[in-house]
Amino acid sequence: MAQKIILCEGRVGNDALMNVAVAKAIGEGFEVTDISGFCTQDNKPMCFVLLKKTVVAAALFSPAPSSFDETVDVSLDCSTEGATIYYTTDGSTPTSASTPYNGPFELSATTTVKAIAIKNGVSSPVSSKTFTLAEAASNDQDTQEET
Repeated sequence: MAQKIILCEGRVGNDALMNVAVAKAIGEGFEVTDISGFCTQDNKPMCFVLLKKTVVAAALFSPAPSSFDETVDVSLDCSTEGATIYYTTDGSTPTSASTPYNGPFELSATTTVKAIAIKNGVSSPVSSKTFTLAEAASNDQDTQEET
């Protein structure tokens, strides 16, 4: 996990350069984990801000079997607390402008679902899973056997 420490003269929150540095770090996907102040030996106030890089886990799909008979309810989950999941069902790569995941959704045809999770502007890797209608799967097998 990447960490960053910003040290400055002055009291916490009173140093404009520190505030700019912290804002920039947050924009780069860091989040504040600790803010402390102390005095040097000559009583000069100092402060530091400890930040850690946000890492977002990939979205997970359920159910595990990807073949279904008539319909299937697809659920998405992410182990990163506070992450928002976005998904597509048209094969395109998801972005923060894609459909936000709000609960299980139903599929009734063979579909490739792609998903990402985003927290503090940091995206997870793209997850992808194809859910196959069993009838379509058996037709594909029949076609392959005939050729």
